[in-house]
Amino acid sequence: MSTERTETTHQLGRLMQDFFCERPEQMNHAELAKRADYFKAEAEGVNAVCELMEKFGERSWKRTRRKVVLRGVWRAAQNADMARSLRSR
Repeated sequence: MSTERTETTHQLGRLMQDFFCERPEQMNHAELAKRADYFKAEAEGVNAVCELMEKFGERSWKRTRRKVVLRGVWRAAQNADMARSLRSR
């Protein structure tokens, strides 16, 4: 294996390790650690994450509700077709 490829693999491994760190000071990459600290420790960053998670939750809820309604409509249509076929016998 070439030295260049080994170095690239090592760098990628270090980056992936950063994403699993619970505390920014454990990270290998300073810029990523700085941003993680902003979103985890500073009030403005924490609020930004909270707002994003609320929006994500609302969108997820709307999608789920839409799927449930569509399933109900589909089942009602199937039941209506079944009832019609039973009446026509």
